[in-house]
Amino acid sequence: MADLTFECPECSHALIVDVQAAGLVVACPECGTQIRVPAPDPDPEAGETGAPANVDAATPEAPPVGEPVPAPEMTAAAVEYRVVGMIDGNGIAEKVTADAVEFKLNELLQEGWRLRSATTVQTHDAQGNPRQELLLIMERQI
Repeated sequence: MADLTFECPECSHALIVDVQAAGLVVACPECGTQIRVPAPDPDPEAGETGAPANVDAATPEAPPVGEPVPAPEMTAAAVEYRVVGMIDGNGIAEKVTADAVEFKLNELLQEGWRLRSATTVQTHDAQGNPRQELLLIMERQI
C-alpha cells in the first residue's frame, strides 16, 4: 500500500499514513493536534483525481485538509479512553490491513467505543528491526 507524507500545521512534525487514511482525522504524535489527512496528489498520467472513493471532499462541515481539527465537544459526562495498537510487520499483532482495521473498529463500535483519532508510530522490535504501529485512540462515555 502507498503512504502519504504531510506535516503537522502546528509543529511541522512529518506524519506518514497509509493512503487509505485520506480524509480521516489523526492526532499528531508530537503535539497532539487533530489533523485531517489530505488526499493524495493526483496522478496526471493516470488521469485520476487521487482521492479515495470513500472520501467526500465536498463535505461542507469538513475543515480543509491539513488544517487542525477542533476536538468535538463532549458533555459533562465522564469519558473513558482506550488506545489500541496494531503492528505492521513481524510484531506480535496481526499485519495491519484495511480489513483488519475495519474488523477491529466494528468490534469496538459494538462495545460502545468511537474512534477519536488514529496515528502511526515508527518503532523497533526486540531485534532492532523497524516496524510501524497503527494506534487507534478510542473513546466512550461512561
